[in-house]
Amino acid sequence: MSLPLGDFPARAGFDDTSLHGSTQIPTPTLASLAKEGVLLMNYYVMPVCTPTRSAIHTGRHPIHTGMQGGALLGQQKLGLPVGIVTLPEQLKKLGYMCYAAGKWHLGFYTREMLPTRRGYDRFFGFLTGKEDYFDHVDAEGKTVINGTTYADMTTAPYVGLDLYDNEEPARNYTGIYNTELFTQKALAMLHDHHASQPASRPWFLYLAFNAVHSANYEQPLQAPARYIQPFLKTIVCDGLAGARLQQCKDRRVFAGMLSAVDEGVRNLTHALAAVGQLESSLLIVTTDKCAVSLPSVFRLPFRCHPSQPTNGGKEEGRFCQLADRF
Repeated sequence: MSLPLGDFPARAGFDDTSLHGSTQIPTPTLASLAKEGVLLMNYYVMPVCTPTRSAIHTGRHPIHTGMQGGALLGQQKLGLPVGIVTLPEQLKKLGYMCYAAGKWHLGFYTREMLPTRRGYDRFFGFLTGKEDYFDHVDAEGKTVINGTTYADMTTAPYVGLDLYDNEEPARNYTGIYNTELFTQKALAMLHDHHASQPASRPWFLYLAFNAVHSANYEQPLQAPARYIQPFLKTIVCDGLAGARLQQCKDRRVFAGMLSAVDEGVRNLTHALAAVGQLESSLLIVTTDKCAVSLPSVFRLPFRCHPSQPTNGGKEEGRFCQLADRF
C-alpha cells in the first residue's frame, strides 16, 4: 500500500477551485479525486503553516508540540522537538520507505530537525515558509516576534537560496518553476523506489507544494506564461483601471498557479496508474492554512485571515481522501 500525502494549494480560497463548484479556475484532477473519494466537511486546519504541518506530522494539536505560536521564521532557533515521533518515523517502523518533496517549515536550526533526520529517506525542497518560485531565494522582512522587531525588507537582512537535496544546497535549478520541480522530484523518488525496492515494500510520499502560497513580498504571485495564457479570456480585465486592473491581472496569475498544482497532481496519479499502484494507494489532500489575504483570492462565503481562527480555516482545509479504494 502506498500513501501519498498532498499539501493542497496553500492559501487557496474556498471558491477558487472546481472542487467546490467554481467555474472560473478549473481544477479537474482535484475535483475528480474528491468525487471518487471522501470529502471531509468538518475538517479544520490552523490559521498558519507551521502549526498545521506539525499536526500532520505528529497527530498532535500544536499546543502539545510547542508549534502553536505561528509560522517559523528562518532566523528562529525553534522547531518541532526532536523527541516527538513523526509520521514518517512511525511508518518506517512498519517497513515503509518515506519521501518528501516541497515545503518543510518545521525548523532547521540544528541538523537533527532536518527532514532526513525526522524519518524521510529522501528530501528535495525548501526549509522556510516560502521562496521565490523561480530563483528559489527566500527573503524575510519586517516581523515582530515576542516584542522583537526584525529588520525591514529594504535592508534585506535574511536573503538566500533555500533549496536542498537531502541536506545539501541544490544550486542548479534557477528558472525552474517550483511547482513543476517538486512534482518532477516526487515522480523521480517513486521511480527510484520501484527500481530499487522489492515490489512488496510500501512507501509514503509527502508532496508539499509551495503553491499557491505567496512568494517574496515584492512579487507574491508567480506563474509561467503558459499557465496564465488560458485565463486571459476567461478572467476579463477590460474596462478596469488602477488597483482593480492590477487585482484582475493578479487573479489571472493566481489561476495559473492553481492550474499548475492541478496538473502536478494529475501527473502523480498518472504515474501511479502506470505502475499499477493507483488502486492500492490512499491519497490524502489537505491545505496547511486558510486563504491568502489578497483580493485575487476568493474566500466567500467564509471569512479567513492567517492570524484568525475563523471558519475559512475549516472549509478551505478539507481533505480529499480516496478511502473507498480499500
